[in-house]
Formats: sequence, structure tokens, C-alpha cells
Amino acid sequence: MGSFLIALLSSAVSPFLVRGLFWLIGKIRKKNEPYLNKTLLIEVGIEALFNLIVNALVLVIASVFFNAMDVGSAFAMYFSTSAVLSLLRVGSFILPWIREKKPDKPKIVRASAWTMGLLVLLTADMFFCHGASRNVHNESLSVTPTSSYVVAASGFTVDEEGYWSTKERSTYIIVNNLPKDCSTATFEFVPSNTQMELVIEKRNGSSWSRVKAYDINADYPKFCTVSLMSSETAYRFRFNVETTRSYNIHEYKLRNITFNVALPLDFVAARFWLVVGIAYVASCFPKFAKKASQAPTKAKAAKITLLAGVTAALAILLIVALVTPRGPESLLADYPIARDKITDYDLYVKLFDAFKKGQLHLDVDPDPKLVALGMDAYIPSARSAAGASVLWDHAFFDGKYYSYFGAAPVILVSFPVHWVTGAAPTGLFLQFVAFILSVAAMFYLAIILTQVFSFKPNPLAYGMLVAFLCFAGMFFNLVCFRMTDFKYRVAVDYGLLGALLFLCFVLEAYRGYNAKLMLGFAGVSYVSIMGSRPDFGFWLIFVLPLLLYMLFNKKRSWKARILDFVPMAAVLLIGGGLLVAYNLIRFGSIAEFGQSYQMTAFDMRTFSLSVNALPASVFHYWLQPPSTRDIFGYFATAFTNYSGDTHPYKGGTIGLFFNPATYLMGFTIAAAVYEKRWHWKIAYILMPATLLFSSWSVYSLGGTCFRYMLVLYPLMTVVGLIGVARFISEPFHAHAKTVGYFVIGVLCLSGAVLGANLLPEPFDGIRGEDMGGFFYYFIRDLFGARNY
Repeated sequence: MGSFLIALLSSAVSPFLVRGLFWLIGKIRKKNEPYLNKTLLIEVGIEALFNLIVNALVLVIASVFFNAMDVGSAFAMYFSTSAVLSLLRVGSFILPWIREKKPDKPKIVRASAWTMGLLVLLTADMFFCHGASRNVHNESLSVTPTSSYVVAASGFTVDEEGYWSTKERSTYIIVNNLPKDCSTATFEFVPSNTQMELVIEKRNGSSWSRVKAYDINADYPKFCTVSLMSSETAYRFRFNVETTRSYNIHEYKLRNITFNVALPLDFVAARFWLVVGIAYVASCFPKFAKKASQAPTKAKAAKITLLAGVTAALAILLIVALVTPRGPESLLADYPIARDKITDYDLYVKLFDAFKKGQLHLDVDPDPKLVALGMDAYIPSARSAAGASVLWDHAFFDGKYYSYFGAAPVILVSFPVHWVTGAAPTGLFLQFVAFILSVAAMFYLAIILTQVFSFKPNPLAYGMLVAFLCFAGMFFNLVCFRMTDFKYRVAVDYGLLGALLFLCFVLEAYRGYNAKLMLGFAGVSYVSIMGSRPDFGFWLIFVLPLLLYMLFNKKRSWKARILDFVPMAAVLLIGGGLLVAYNLIRFGSIAEFGQSYQMTAFDMRTFSLSVNALPASVFHYWLQPPSTRDIFGYFATAFTNYSGDTHPYKGGTIGLFFNPATYLMGFTIAAAVYEKRWHWKIAYILMPATLLFSSWSVYSLGGTCFRYMLVLYPLMTVVGLIGVARFISEPFHAHAKTVGYFVIGVLCLSGAVLGANLLPEPFDGIRGEDMGGFFYYFIRDLFGARNY
């Protein structure tokens, strides 16, 4: 009865809200859109009745096959269904039919098709995403701490109220003599924002063997129900706290365990609206194609600029919402910092502190045993034999510690923020800034491409394209948000940001917009790349033909062309000189950034660019297939031993050819074939070559690692975006455009799905300890990815 009343209410309210929305939009656009009159009231009434009929069908399906929904899920489902039907304005199609007995057949067919599609979508969502909510008839069983079913508990203190953890990394509970029909186990915690890996083990003779593992969080009860093996009567539940620092282990309390809980149908409105939006855009492909098959029109960026601004604002709000800082100094550390406390902070705070004190080395005294080793300090076995302690992944040279990560983030962000706030920005703060600006830069690039190739895209479709590409490539930065080890992520983030801005500014100058200023900004961006993560400097390879074209274009006088490049040349000379001096003073070499003197698991002096590393780099960064899991994320990185491996650092990757978005480069290759301008033809050819060169250099110097993919995946999506923009700008036949748009949509969406599935990547993924958990569990909701 409750679900029926909610369906009735949603059906009645939704048409009025949608009509009000149309009226408001009409007022904003200064159109005389009527709000309500007699005819509209009749239409709204018909829509409400039609909505109720459809919701009744949904209600029957849900009640027959699934357990009852809670009030929130029921309202989300019925209101979402009603809202979509109201947006279709079915009443305005049916009313003329009733009055004049002359239906508008195309409109009726379209509305009927959408209605049937909506029912299919909802039914598929129920069965595919909530199969575990099918009616369960097994009897539930509650196990309390004092229950006879509990035969052992380790790492807990137990009382009548529950199991209290004792801040150990791994704890477990053993239950025995359970009924054989136990299909699920639900763990009830006191909310504490503690994420754990729950490992389910079954008895294997005198020992226990692992059968399943799930990610659970004490703050998210609906993810604390897990599926079990069939016909087992004893389990050991092991709770491994996800943490990267021992002092971050949280205390938590487990109240009880309940078996065979009937799981309610939990409708996720965000997934429904996302799929409806994708379906709507896909249905518009023929219309887009018909318009795009005509001669290219001069692009007007106002609408896309507005869309980019809104998207960037939402990204900022999202990032602020999804992270829960662990203390007042998570973003801004009080400064000055006591010398004996400086090692508690990330490397960028240490580097800021060093610059403030007028020195290039970090203000940390190395272990005398390390200093005594001399040049053997870079050999891990020698350090181990001497019992010398080190600051991991710091550069050690001539008795002092340095940062081998670039100083650009500290110069460009930390000092300005310090001058305003008096505090020292942490690595997390620096990462926020770079990530937000990178999102904006990606949309900025998309806007510039509409100007360079002179086309006017549909803002909604183009915006979705860029958003999906971000998730397929650039949003991997989000995957690497961590509360620790910022030195790895910040360098990549600022290298990416500099590369995107460099490309944007060069294209702005190429299209004739204030070339001197834009090329000057491009020079600043390139210096920031080299001062953050030099790998991204290779982006210059495919931009070089455009720069040469601007320099040798005889349509302008040679003097004007030379003057255009003066600001860029001046910035590069000054910035390059400072970087050379920075390296020379620290390490006595103009090309040494400190990586050779890195304190890590290998002697980094033994690695260099080698042609022999090319086959292995292609295998691991282009051809490595992902691994799969039976829980979210369903795809994960993997490492396969390759006979030609030349680097000992072996972490998981996913090859570019296994990211669907990579195949958008097919449009770039096609553009190279049909392009008549020499500079663009060379640029198109160099784009995949740049990717190949980058993968080779990354593997030669660093080996294979999940986060190293961040050097390649964003570049891959940029190359794909350029090819897609070129395709959109060409007046192909409408049928060719329709097929092209369909291929683009499928590849972008599939790439975004892969990106989402890498969020819980064990090595570098989002962790409950590091994140507030909101975004991770929101994405899991979108995939219907419960732990069963």
C-alpha cells in the first residue's frame, strides 16, 4: 500500500513540476510559455493518469519478484519514472487524439517507444543490478558476541554490546555450526568511517583457505552485506584495515552478524538518469548527423564555455564534498614547523620549508650510517647490511637530502598561498588545485578545437563526450587521490596541467588569437612541465609542426613572425636557465634532476633509455590485458611476465589497447590520411608516435606501475579528442556521421566504465582511509555493485 501511495503521489506531482520548469525556461528565454490554463490542466491530468498506469506496471514487477523497497528507494523510482514521462509531454500528444480523433502518429509512436524503453530499462535495472534482492525465504539468524556460534575472535575485546577492535591491522571472527542454507552475512557496525577488506575463509582441513574478499565500510551499511558459499557451516571472517600509515588505523565496533537478511530493492536514481541521458543523446545522433553533414559553420563558443564553467564548478563541489580531511592540517599546515617534526609531513612541505630557509636541500639530517656508505648508499643491499635508515624515495647526494620531484608546484602555488594564509600548503592541497585546473583545461581544449576546426557542436553531446573522455583518461588522477605519498601524484598532476595548457595556448596562437601573449603563456606552461614532471615535455613532439608552420608562414612578414615567438623564447631561456642552475648547484649536472640518487628499492643509476626496452614497454603499456574480479571494480590492473623485460620494477598496468577510448585515435589516423595541410598531417602522424615514445621512456626509467599509466592515458584521450573534433568538422554524408557518432559514443562510454572500475584498484586506488568514501560508494551504486 505504501509503494502504491508513493507511486500515486509521484505521478500527480511530477507533471506540475515539469510544466513549471518549462514555464521558467520560457521566461528566461523570453518566450511566452504558458504556465497553466484549461488545456494545459487537462494535459497535465492525462499525463498524471498515464504516469500512474506505467508506475503501476513497475509496482507489479517490483512486488512480484523483489523484496519490499524502503521509502527513499520507492520515491526515487516512481518519481524518476514519472518525471521522464512528463518530460515527454505525453498528454499533449494524447489530447488532440481524444478531441479530434486524429492522432499525430509520429509523436504517438515516439512517446510509446520511449515508454516501452523506460519499462525495459527499469526491469533490466532490477534484474541485473539487484539480483540479490529477489525474494529470499531462508530464515534469518542473528549472531551476537555471546552466541554459541562464535568459537573464536582475535584482535577484538568482546562485551555484550559487540566486538571492539584493538587497532590491529588484521582481526578475525570464527563462526561455526551455521545452517547450510546461509546465503548472505550482514555486519552491523557502529558508524566510524573505517574501510576494511573483508576476507571470507572456509575450513580446509586444519587450516583456512580464502574464498572471497570484499571492500566494506562501517559508515555504509548497505555495502556491509556479503554473499557466502553454499553448503558451508563454518567461516572465518578476517577484517584487514585499509591503511598506508600505522597511525591511521581506526578503532571500530562490530555489534553483531546476521545471516540471511532479506535485501531490499534499492533503486539508484543517479544511474537511472545517467542511462536515460545517454539514451537521449544517442537517439539524437541522426539529428546531429544531419546538421553536421552540411558545410562547417563558424563556431560560437559561448554555450560550450558556459557548459565548461558549470562542469568545472560541479567538479570543484564534488572534490570538496568527497574528501574528508583527517585533521586541520590536511590541507594547510601551520608554519613554521619544528625541525624535529618536519619528517612527519609530505615531501612538498619539506621542499617549501627548505626554500623558506634559503637552501636547496631538505632540512633533515640523514642517518650517519648512510653518509658513511659513500657511493654505496645507492645500493639497497649495502644499506641493509649497514643498518642505515633512509627517507624513502628522496634523493640523497653528498650527505644531504633533496627532492627529485620538480619544484614548480611549490614555486607556483605553495608560496602564493603562503603569502595569503601564512600556512604551508600540503600535497593534498596542491593536488586539489592541479586536478581542478586540469578538468577546466580539458574543457578549454575542447572549446579551442571548435575554433581551430570551425564547427559548432551540440553543447550537450559535446560536453558528455569530453566528460567521458576525462573519466577514460584524465580522471585517473582522481583514482590516485591519497592522503599519503603525495610526491608521486602531485608531480603527475602538475605535469599534466602544464601539458594541457601548453597545447591550449599553442592552438590559441595558431588560430590567430594574440599570438605573442599565447605563445608566452605556452612558454610558461612548458617550463612548469619541466619543473614538475619532464615526461610530459614529450607533448612538444606533435605540437612542433604547428609551431614551425606559424614560424615559416609567409602570409605574414618574417619580422612579425619572429616577434610572435620572442616572448616564448625569452620565457624558455629564463626558465630553462633556472632549471639548469637548480640541477647544477644541487648535483653538479645540468641534466640531473636527482632521480639517479633516489633512495628506493633499486640502484637508479643503472637505468637509462635503452632500445632493448622498447618491446617490453609496448607489451606492458599497450598490450597488457586487465585482470577481472567478481566484485566492483570488475576490471583491475595486472602484470604478466614478459621474456624481454629489462626493468625489475614490476607493477600492474592495463595496456592502451584494452582501454576502448584508445580506438578514438582511429579518427586521428583517418584525419592524417585525408589531411592536405602538411603541418597537420605531420602532427597527426606524430600523435601516436608521441605515445609510443612516452611509453618507452617511462618503462626504461621506471618500469611498470599503475600510476605511470597517468603519463599515457591522458595523452591518449587528448589525441582521441583531436581526431573526433576533426571528424565532426568535416561535412561527411549524414549516414557516415550517424555511424561515426555511434562509434564515438560507445568508445567514450566504455572507456569511462573502465575508468570507474579502477577506482578501488588495490595499489593506487581510492581507499576509505584516505577518502571520505562518498565518491567511491557513489560510483559503486551506479554500477549496482553491492557485495553480493
